[in-house]
Amino acid sequence: YEAAQEKKLNSILIKSRNNSIKQALISAKNIIEFGKKEKFRAERFKAVIDNSSEGIISIDKNNIITTLNPVAEKILNIKSEKVLGKQVSDLPPKKIYDTLFSKRNKELDKLIKINSINVLATKFPIIVDGEQDGAIISLQDVSNIQKLEQKARVQLYAKGLVAKYNFSDIIGESEPLKDAISNAKKYGKTSATILIQGETGTGKELFAQSIHNISPRKKGPFVAINCAALPESLLESELFGYEEGAFTGAKKGGKPGLFELAHNGTIFLDEIGEMPLSLQSRLLRVLQEKEVIRIGGDYVLNVDTRVIAATNKDIYSLVKEGKFREDLYFRINILNLHVPPLREMTEDIPLLIHHFIDIKNTEHNTNIKSISKKGVELLQSYCWPGNVRELENFVERLVILADSSIINKDLVEKLLVEHLRSKNCSKDDLGQKIAINISSLKDMELEIIKALDKKYEGNKTLLSEKLGISRTTLWKRLNEIEELSLD
Repeated sequence: YEAAQEKKLNSILIKSRNNSIKQALISAKNIIEFGKKEKFRAERFKAVIDNSSEGIISIDKNNIITTLNPVAEKILNIKSEKVLGKQVSDLPPKKIYDTLFSKRNKELDKLIKINSINVLATKFPIIVDGEQDGAIISLQDVSNIQKLEQKARVQLYAKGLVAKYNFSDIIGESEPLKDAISNAKKYGKTSATILIQGETGTGKELFAQSIHNISPRKKGPFVAINCAALPESLLESELFGYEEGAFTGAKKGGKPGLFELAHNGTIFLDEIGEMPLSLQSRLLRVLQEKEVIRIGGDYVLNVDTRVIAATNKDIYSLVKEGKFREDLYFRINILNLHVPPLREMTEDIPLLIHHFIDIKNTEHNTNIKSISKKGVELLQSYCWPGNVRELENFVERLVILADSSIINKDLVEKLLVEHLRSKNCSKDDLGQKIAINISSLKDMELEIIKALDKKYEGNKTLLSEKLGISRTTLWKRLNEIEELSLD
């Protein structure tokens, strides 16, 4: 104040208390910190916008361009300095404005072509206090979207390489099935190669997946392929993969084979007996050396993959016929698992029928509660050459066509006759086969008599006629069966 007086300047002396000065300093500090926070927020926002994979254009409520990020510069082939502060209608190409801001067009997403690039253009309004205060325009190169989708599909495909079945999913209490499960569980604790043998429809892949899920490799992928479903050239590329340009139609970047995808896991080779001889030698090398070379490749890839093979054929007979390599046979047959056919475990048929009824009820939104005892017996009398798969398909037909909540014998017989007719068989073929366990001749004879006695419901005259023996001889045999059961 005194200095101002000496200079003859107009001045006023304002006296403040210490508390006021302190408060003013605190306010100044808060203003500075607020400014720093705002600057940090602005820089963070700029970093997000500049590093976005999409082209971003922001405009204010007067349609003035306030932001244009590097991706947008690339798509539009223009520098941001030339358009910032200008009307969005001045932004080249004019079709952006015409497409997104036309009153006739209410769509927020439109596919447009900019500089020979297919672009998905999207407009998002900025709402402040309930009023539009500008907008954000997003520009996405469609080819980049497609690449991301392809990458996502590959990742999802890889995640889908899992075994979804366990031993708890195998239905049945018969001794042949229990023996198969017991052996399979022992095999599952190892990483040795397994050959699963069984007729069509017995559930070989079900066993393979269950083995994988208790093995040391259970956290790894489970990859399955049917060797009979693909032509030789396609099977080779699927198994071993290929490099870019390996053949006409080979996709850019190449493709990993199933052995690569199954690394640290299990590969299931179904119907291996159908594999061409030319591929058998390549498979043998993978098993021996644990390495693959892609088609058209010039480098070796190490793979650690357990092989479980399956067949419905007698592989050794194919070896003798020269259709299967003997060295490969011994390599895949380190552990052998036999899956029994349904005709050897007819006591499991009732359990399977009710299991499939529950599944088909869910699939078809039906409400079938059960099946009559006579209907079950009729199904047990059929030999089921297609095994469990054939039985499942037949039960599905019963569930769909049943008129009541209990499937009766008449419907079973009607559909079974139609089923036999489609196989060029007749009703008389029903129940003409029985399954017995291989043992001594005496025991097998008694087992046959016991099974037929049950089939003919105790009619000894009919039973003796069918067996071609006298009633006296039959009574002796039945007494032997009774004595054995008492022992």
